[in-house]
Amino acid sequence: KRVFDSGNSRIVGEKHLKLSIKQNGSQTIDAIAFGMADLYDEIKSKPFDICYSLDKNEYRGNTTLQLKIRDIKI
Repeated sequence: KRVFDSGNSRIVGEKHLKLSIKQNGSQTIDAIAFGMADLYDEIKSKPFDICYSLDKNEYRGNTTLQLKIRDIKI
């Protein structure tokens, strides 16, 4: 299914994407895409498909669920 950038996505660590995505007006969900920073401009401007797995994100003592993106298809 097609997903959209919510407008809060950014490049982290020079090579990775930290995404905030949504699908057809649904709630946004956080995602991480390691080594995919080169796709940043494309995902900002059009919908895209993702292949992902669920991942636990532990940061500064907080634990949340996020999508770990395996592949992006524009």
